[in-house]
Amino acid sequence: MRSLFFILSVFLLQSCIVVQLSGYKSGYEKLSEEEKSRIVILEEKSSIGQLSTSDTIYKIKADQLLRFMESEDSVVVHFWSPHCSSPLCYPIDYVNKSYQAKGYTLIVITDYFDMETIKTQNLDGLRYPLLAVNNEYYDTDICYKYHERFVLDLLKQDKQDVEELALYSRHLLFSKGKLVKTSIVLSDT
Repeated sequence: MRSLFFILSVFLLQSCIVVQLSGYKSGYEKLSEEEKSRIVILEEKSSIGQLSTSDTIYKIKADQLLRFMESEDSVVVHFWSPHCSSPLCYPIDYVNKSYQAKGYTLIVITDYFDMETIKTQNLDGLRYPLLAVNNEYYDTDICYKYHERFVLDLLKQDKQDVEELALYSRHLLFSKGKLVKTSIVLSDT
């Protein structure tokens, strides 16, 4: 009888526990209508190079980023996570200044939407607006899945052909649309 009571208690309590994980899903569904209006899918014929910084976050596909990078000498694609607490994660302004000092063009892609955290970032120095992966195109709302699919498209490779470091790096350096280097650490790029 005691074990039956224990099992029933566990099942009942389990249904009461709600876990909120930042970064597991895109976070789009949790946004207010006003916040959602700031997130726009970049039209196919539009160019990232024509965008100027604004409050708008553009959702992109890898081929759109590749088209932009084909004419650029040195572009760093930086994947930024709003709630990353690792020593390898930096504020966007710090990343921007570091890459500007090296003469690189910086493209920042937010891993997921947390508008409160995004608002705390200094985006004034960015040459291009904050971008995000077009998760609808990649047919999932789960961050690591659309991130993987986006990077594989960006590298034009299958998963089994890509080094794990390249797939999950925070910093990808490209020259004329070709991958030059990947790095988890900012100072290594």
